[in-house]
Amino acid sequence: MGNETMGNETGKKRKNKVWLILALVLLVIAVICGIFCFYQYTQKKAKEKALEELADSTKPDESAQPETEAEPKTYTYAEKVQYFKDTYGIDVPEKDIDFDDLTANTNPDIYAWIVVPNTKVDYPVLQHAGEADYYLMRNLDGSTGYPGCLYTDDYNAKDFSDRMTVIYGHNMKDGSMFKGLHKFEDSEFFDANPYFFIYTPDDVKVYKIFAAHRFSNTNLVLNFDWTVDGIFLNFLDEMVNDNEMGANTRPDTEFSTDSKVVTLSTCVANDDTARYIVQGVELAHDWQ
Repeated sequence: MGNETMGNETGKKRKNKVWLILALVLLVIAVICGIFCFYQYTQKKAKEKALEELADSTKPDESAQPETEAEPKTYTYAEKVQYFKDTYGIDVPEKDIDFDDLTANTNPDIYAWIVVPNTKVDYPVLQHAGEADYYLMRNLDGSTGYPGCLYTDDYNAKDFSDRMTVIYGHNMKDGSMFKGLHKFEDSEFFDANPYFFIYTPDDVKVYKIFAAHRFSNTNLVLNFDWTVDGIFLNFLDEMVNDNEMGANTRPDTEFSTDSKVVTLSTCVANDDTARYIVQGVELAHDWQ
């Protein structure tokens, strides 16, 4: 009996030990499964969050103001005149020009007006399509002969947007038309009168005079390729540094590839091969 009892107790202990081992194994398996499931869950959430963030990154920022290109300020004629006073200290001669009336009742080819202070130059500027020098020997009323008109070749744009615009006028003995340009041969007059002014139907332009001198009768518009930056800037450098006798210049004038130059051209008495020119560069402003 004693041996049988001991055998039963030993068998129970073994069974208990087996169940304990099985329980531990199952516990370990459960823990591993739990860790694995938690890992899968966190990975899934991480991927979902990444997708949500990616989607959010494509949404517009409703709090941000859309970027818009700043438009140039619109100026009235009076404000443009005041701008040059405030910015450069220049008193622009005030003009009351009715271009609609001029083109309707005086001459349809009038498109601008020019004033050169302390000369008689206070005239309309004309251009006739299809004939460059049409107004060389034609007057405002269409008659032929002197004094003609101040005019530009039809190679030039009428808005003075070209790098080089040339306005022509006769050297009249009575002092009219472009005779007054020869006053700039006097250095004191040159120093005292640094600007000329051009008016169009919707703008006023101020030009700083950087050179007044004799030049050849070469057509400045046709005989230079002003679209080439080097040609344009080298030419201006030569003009502003002209050391020939009688030339008056302002060597401190600055130019850029955006500069717009107007050349006023007239005859030289007793020399058909030469012209007297006064050259100005448009002053920068806040409007286009």
